[in-house]
Amino acid sequence: MRGVGEWSFLNCPNLVRFFGVCFSMGSTAPLMEYCKLGRLDEYLKANKSNMKLFNLIEACVALALALWHLHENNMIHGRVRCRKLMVYQHNEKGFIVKLTDGGVNTPHVDEDIHWTAPECYITKDRRSPEADIWALATTFYEIFAWGEPIPTHRAASELMKWYENGNRLSKPIDCPEEVYNLMIQAWIPDPQLRKKTQELSRDMNQLAYQLFNDSHERAYELVTMPTRSVSAETIVSSMGSGEF
Repeated sequence: MRGVGEWSFLNCPNLVRFFGVCFSMGSTAPLMEYCKLGRLDEYLKANKSNMKLFNLIEACVALALALWHLHENNMIHGRVRCRKLMVYQHNEKGFIVKLTDGGVNTPHVDEDIHWTAPECYITKDRRSPEADIWALATTFYEIFAWGEPIPTHRAASELMKWYENGNRLSKPIDCPEEVYNLMIQAWIPDPQLRKKTQELSRDMNQLAYQLFNDSHERAYELVTMPTRSVSAETIVSSMGSGEF
């Protein structure tokens, strides 16, 4: 329960709050903040017709801020996934999602490869801030794929080789190029060169403001983004261009 105890001292609106532990019949269960709208992946699939692109941006901003807060408090999540984000509120006031705890540190399985940083393939401990950032980028992908599972047509060993050769997931149809650019920079092979959570939080906030001028009503197609110094195409071409 050590990780749960640490979580109880965190105070961040983007994290599911922890209130205590319930002991019953020899078992224990954490008492967490109730998010009545459930898991983000399931919510996106069921409510796509009622969602705006800005809501997906909001979810990504919340995730980046939550992970930044964890890392600032010397904590590692270890299980950043779309299913670990809970929908707290969705109405005219906004779309609020919160990151819940990573749960028990169990071994990763083949299905986790997309969220596992390449440097972790041969190590027993797959938890690090840099590995969290890799998983965050894959979770961004999930969000812009509307919570749909990432299609996997390769064995885990083949996927590892595919990523090690510099290949990356292609941009989801509804993902803005600027968000995909951030994902690519979080998928850089060298963990020390990946964007930090503070940088990702800053850039996602700036992107949200630029795209929508701090308004949910402004259409993305009407906004011209300034040219960034590093493009997703430049980074992908330097890493590999295999299609998934």
